[in-house]
Parts: sequence; structure tokens; C-alpha cells
Amino acid sequence: MISKELNKDEKLYEVIQILTSNFLIECIYRSDFHGSTGHIELFLLVSNKYVNIIGEITPKMINSIRSFDTYHIKCFVAFQTREKIKKGNLFLFSTCQPENLVYQKRDSKFSAIPNDFDPMKCFDLFQKLQEREAQKIDEFRDGYYHFKARSHYPMAAFMVHQVLELTYRNLEIMLTGKERITHSIRSHNMALQIIYPYLRPVFDFDRRSDNDLLRTLEEIYRATRYEDGFQIAPEALERIEKKMDALRELSDSISIKITTNFRHHYPIADQTNHMDGSEDA
Repeated sequence: MISKELNKDEKLYEVIQILTSNFLIECIYRSDFHGSTGHIELFLLVSNKYVNIIGEITPKMINSIRSFDTYHIKCFVAFQTREKIKKGNLFLFSTCQPENLVYQKRDSKFSAIPNDFDPMKCFDLFQKLQEREAQKIDEFRDGYYHFKARSHYPMAAFMVHQVLELTYRNLEIMLTGKERITHSIRSHNMALQIIYPYLRPVFDFDRRSDNDLLRTLEEIYRATRYEDGFQIAPEALERIEKKMDALRELSDSISIKITTNFRHHYPIADQTNHMDGSEDA
């Protein structure tokens, strides 16, 4: 069943008709989280029958609406989305709200958010996860500065690689509820471009200097783990450090945006945090 409001938006109506006529979709949500006026992002919660072929079916869905180049779609298996929200994925929780629903399969009773689910529990789980991830990342970042200050550049290089990898993984978890299992910074950078294509990537594949840094990062991980005698120039570390800082800024901005978006709908989150802070003082 398509939202009555969509009758006023012919393109969106047509996109949904194409998708739901060719694929098993439980519901579709529209998200304006990215803030891009030139793009419309749709979150598709697909049938559980696709659970083992989601990687195959997603490109087919994207291809089916390729002529509508302003539309970006993200595909999630319905029951997995529900589990991710229960585990504290604040982004998906805020996205899968009734006011964002633009399509629901006729006679479907599926809801991504359980009826008795406590929004504050989701918020709390999200914050605790972010605190754990931040602690791990900060430990490697401190290690980077520690070894760099002592001119132990190979170990500093490994530390900065870990900071980048963990930060990318955390961004993937924040935005999709699932991390990409790879040590390749190139792969993580590419994945984030697909997941969140609305900002300039930290590593621009069209820039030779950035591709050179990605190759250096591949050498860093391979050499520091499996080879002896690896060396890296301090200048190269400085360039990678700037990328580390840029990725941290991106991660912080997205995390803040997610929590701000949640607090807009649930102001009590601010009150709870304030009370918790008062009690700790």
C-alpha cells in the first residue's frame, strides 16, 4: 500500500511501483537525514526470503531504477533491521518511524520497531557502543602519537592504520548496523562512499596523491604484520595523520547528527543525559 501523499509525487510513485512490482519488499521509508536537496534516499526493508542473497539482489534493485538518478536506495532484510534496532542502531530507529513510511506491503503487519520498544533504551545502547568504540580508537590514536614522538615510525604507522580501520568500521555500524570485515582502508573508504555518498570522501579516488596514500596504507598493514625491516618516511605519516583527523571529524559530525535527529523527536534524551551528568558530578 503506497502512502496517499505520494500521488502528488509522480516520480517517487513510479520508483516505488517499479521496485515493489519486481521485488519482495515489506516496506519503504524515506530519509532526509543526509540533508541533500538533490537526492532522495529510500530505505527498503525486503522479504526475509532474500536473507542469503541480499548482496545479489541489491544491485538488481538499484539497476531497476537507474534512470531515476536522484534516487538512492539502501536495502535491508526486514527481520535483521528489527534486530539491529533492538541492539541500539539509533540511525535505523529514527529512519523507520511511521512518518517516514511511504510504502507497506498490503496486509503486512511487519513493523521494524517493536510496539513495546523503549526509545531511551535504544539511545542508551547506542551511546554505550559509541563509548566502547571511542575508547578503542583513542588507545590506538594515543599509541600513534607515542611512537611518532619517539621516532618509532613503523609502529606509529601500524597504529594510525588501526585508527582509520576502526573509525571506518564504526561508521559502517552506525549507518547500516554491520561492519565490513576487511583490513583494507581502500575497501572501507569505497564502502562508505556507497553508504553515505553525500560528502566528499576522506580519500578521493580521483586524486593520485590519495591513491598513493591508500597504497602506502596497504603496505603498512602487510609489512608491520608479516614482514621485518619495514620503514616509512615521517612525511608520509604526516599526510596519513591529516586523513586520520579528517575521518575523525566526519565520524563525529555523523554521530552528532544521528543523536541530534533522535533528540528532535525525543527531547527527554537531553534531560536524561543532563540528569546523569548531575549525578556523576
